[in-house]
Amino acid sequence: MAELEKTTFNLIVESMVNAETILNLSGDRKKIYVLDCIREYVGHQLYERYLPMFSLLIDGVINLAHNKKILDNLVSNTGCFSFKKK
Repeated sequence: MAELEKTTFNLIVESMVNAETILNLSGDRKKIYVLDCIREYVGHQLYERYLPMFSLLIDGVINLAHNKKILDNLVSNTGCFSFKKK
């Protein structure tokens, strides 16, 4: 299951990047695009079960991406985030 979670997270981020290239989509439509990609990947049953979590995860990634102060303090460490030591 951990591999599915990792792959699903990667799919979400990649789908968000792809949605950004579609210029005529509003923010809400981009989110729907990403959710559709998730539904196609995990299947209808898992999608319905975890839809609230997927939606919150997308919103969290967007908020994180817009917060430069937090991003400046994060470094990538084997696929996980950890705080930089000052």
